[in-house]
Amino acid sequence: MEAKSINISVYWSTCSINSAYCIIILSLERIQYKLCLLVHKSLLEHTPEYISDLLTSAANIRGRFTLRTSLCGNLVVPRTRRRTGDRAFSVAAPRAWNRLPMELKLLRSTDSFCRNLKTYLFYAVYGHQDTD
Repeated sequence: MEAKSINISVYWSTCSINSAYCIIILSLERIQYKLCLLVHKSLLEHTPEYISDLLTSAANIRGRFTLRTSLCGNLVVPRTRRRTGDRAFSVAAPRAWNRLPMELKLLRSTDSFCRNLKTYLFYAVYGHQDTD
């Protein structure tokens, strides 16, 4: 996945039209960015052990290592009974990570991961814009 130049004028015009919507979307995308970055660092073993212990790779589960989800680098999302349980790191982080495309999950460099993750999240919110 290559870093692409982004037409920032489209972004700012959208934000000036509906600022409340923009603030909500940007805060949600910021949360997704931070969750995915923390998972990426955890998988590279750059975080404390107590964070890594909350994440389980689908490939490490007996009976799932042959499934396509384990080959894509997906994580196991624990089931919760209440809506507040969905906000826990052990649930929200794997859910955010599993939504990423496989080529983004396979990046090993944290710098290139951050750059490509920002581009991916921008296009997820605003769609693909031509910069011509």
